Amino acid sequence: MGADAYAFGLDERVVGAATVIELRGEIDIQAAQVLAPRVDELIARTVTEVVVDLGAVTFLDCGGLRLLDRVQNRMAGRGGKMWLVRGADPVMRVFRITGLEAAFSFHDRLTPTI
Repeated sequence: MGADAYAFGLDERVVGAATVIELRGEIDIQAAQVLAPRVDELIARTVTEVVVDLGAVTFLDCGGLRLLDRVQNRMAGRGGKMWLVRGADPVMRVFRITGLEAAFSFHDRLTPTI
């Protein structure tokens, strides 16, 4: 079964030294399990920086938070960094409600260097 059969997905591109991962759709426990191997592969190729764009995410739960935490921890373990592009209000509410907004670095959009 292809990823198109799911209500989620990801696109990626490399811009300079950064890998940009654009998540889309419902990033829940199922999505996290399906996307984790691909995300791990992208992280393994990334030298210093990963940007995760949440702009097209319509839903986020603990599985999605766990996936983002996994990316951040793996990058930190390699001396790299990860930051997030803010998503819609319902997605950002999850970070506020869980108290995890301070655990991640957010930007409103991709910076001019990316």
